[in-house]
Amino acid sequence: MNTQPKLMALAIAAVLAASSALAATKATPAKGQQPARGANAGTLSPRDTEFVNKAAAGGMAEVEEGQLASEQGSSSEVKKFGATMVVDHNKANDKLKMLAQQNGWKLPDAPDADAKSEIDKLKTANGMKFDQLYIEQEQKDHDKTVALFQDAAKNADSQELRQFAQETLPTLEHHQKMAHDMKPIPAKR
Repeated sequence: MNTQPKLMALAIAAVLAASSALAATKATPAKGQQPARGANAGTLSPRDTEFVNKAAAGGMAEVEEGQLASEQGSSSEVKKFGATMVVDHNKANDKLKMLAQQNGWKLPDAPDADAKSEIDKLKTANGMKFDQLYIEQEQKDHDKTVALFQDAAKNADSQELRQFAQETLPTLEHHQKMAHDMKPIPAKR
């Protein structure tokens, strides 16, 4: 009776079991840490995990809302701002995705529930109502986002995330100013 196939099967099973145990150890947060929703808790601190999740989800929401503004906005200013959000936030999202791929972080794949609710409200609005709602959301969202990135630029545990926040912050601050300067004016027809 040939025992070589049995030994090979046992060796493969042992390797699979060891790699599964190693993966489970890496995915288990350290004592006192919360498991990550998106980012890998094994490679990021809880603070950095929270930043990555909020930045990724918020960036996706900005792109989707910007697309709606480009299509449904009644003023040229809202349409132009929406188009800017799509371009700029896609760039930031791509940078964050690249960092995540290089470091093995898992990013959320959709905006969070609050952002989805805002997007749904925008989808049902039109004309001046859309413009007003979009402007108010952008002002509020960029106020929160600028504060989030300012904190990460100073306090992120990961040097790469601090640098990402520092490099992205000027664009976000510009968006914040643009949002607060916007007035809902209907397009001339």
